[in-house]
Amino acid sequence: MSVLDTAETPPVLWKAKCPLEYDESRAGKLRFVVSGAATSGTLFISHILSQMGLLCGHEELFGLPHSLSERELMGEASWLSLPALPLLPENVILLHQVRNPIKVISSVMRKHIFIAKDNEVINEYGLFALKNMDMSPFVDFSKIYIQYWTKWNQMIEMAGKNRPYFCYRLEDVVEEGSHVLKTLLLDVLGERMDERKNAVINSIAKDYKEALIIKDIDLPRSYLPEGEELNVLMALAEKYGYSREELNRLK
Repeated sequence: MSVLDTAETPPVLWKAKCPLEYDESRAGKLRFVVSGAATSGTLFISHILSQMGLLCGHEELFGLPHSLSERELMGEASWLSLPALPLLPENVILLHQVRNPIKVISSVMRKHIFIAKDNEVINEYGLFALKNMDMSPFVDFSKIYIQYWTKWNQMIEMAGKNRPYFCYRLEDVVEEGSHVLKTLLLDVLGERMDERKNAVINSIAKDYKEALIIKDIDLPRSYLPEGEELNVLMALAEKYGYSREELNRLK
């Protein structure tokens, strides 16, 4: 799925509240920001774009704790950028990278972002996410994983309402020939193709696809309860181009 102009306003209010310390002057000079839910491949895309000559940091400007990096960046890729997105100059392009919710939820569970291994302490990333979704750390954890993927992506859409915005799937970036990546470069960023960029695109399917495949884990049924939250997630995922067959694996 690709959206080049104005994102549709999702049916949620802007909830981003948690302060994020960053250099506003440097952020205002960026050409683009890549945002998405945690574990949606922002580190991967930062490497790809940098190899093409578009120096893209990963959690260098928007990170926890505040980064001291002083590199002159063309772009920044970070799921932590969410609170800063509506504050960036309107000419900064927002690249919204989405990933199959099954993969995201599996990865977030593996990283214990919301529920620590001892089930007692939530790390700073989990608290950051919960605060920006206006959710309590003591919320019913059976709903957190579903609501996180849904709300985070909805709020990124909202941030793209008044700026150049392009939404694409991580899975399409690693396909052979990567039509989505070419569209991103040519139509969104206004770049010209050259041998360097073509070489990177041609190597993606071979060199990177396997690295992005994270072994599926069995999602505990208690984390994916039936109800309105799951229905909203599935509807949004279908909007992004994930088939009902793929999404039924959530059940």
